[in-house]
Amino acid sequence: MITFNRLGLYGLFGNQMFQYATLYAIAKTRGYEFGVPYSNTGDIEFTNFFLPNCFNNLSAKDSSNFIPSYRAMEQSFEYNAGIFGVADNTDICGYFQSEKYFFNYRNDLLQEFTFNDNVYTKSLDIRSLSKSPVISIHLRLGDYVAAQECHPICSLEYYIEALKLLPDDILIYVFSNDIPRATEFFKPINRKMVFIENTNKYIDMCLMTMCDYHIIANSSFSWWGSYRDWE
Repeated sequence: MITFNRLGLYGLFGNQMFQYATLYAIAKTRGYEFGVPYSNTGDIEFTNFFLPNCFNNLSAKDSSNFIPSYRAMEQSFEYNAGIFGVADNTDICGYFQSEKYFFNYRNDLLQEFTFNDNVYTKSLDIRSLSKSPVISIHLRLGDYVAAQECHPICSLEYYIEALKLLPDDILIYVFSNDIPRATEFFKPINRKMVFIENTNKYIDMCLMTMCDYHIIANSSFSWWGSYRDWE
């Protein structure tokens, strides 16, 4: 069995989806079983494996008490196909933020990432407020505010230019981890917007997948929110 035993300790929701997807792809390509640490839960956001709280169909085994024989660390943020050469009983670790790792398993992963009934129903209730097409906009603030040397916040001009490429007569759903600040940020844009608040990250992610157009931030979260619509 290959594992990612630091899953939940190596980034938040979107990061964890990349990590799980890469682990899945390696296992399926090599014919290995694969496991994740379902016990990695807690009250601190950065030490919490989120995916089981949101998705129904995760097929990974529980590796919480499994001790692998080897470890393979990601050496850079660039795609490296060498990770597919790991031996069985290896624990992998890294961010693996490239679709190239799991390109051939898209349909399988969409099944793995099936939203649970509670998340799906609450998201559908919000989406059903409009029968027309909807644009999803994501503005990542929160933790990015203090880390702009690594994660600069997307500019207002970025969103204005992106909106020029989309129909100008449809509703916009705005997602952010700081809705009050996002409301101020988008005031110069004279478009009909609904700011999605009083939800959680699981509902936000699910609701994003129900939108028809996507203007994503430089964030793995909204990357995955748009993933189901990719051709």
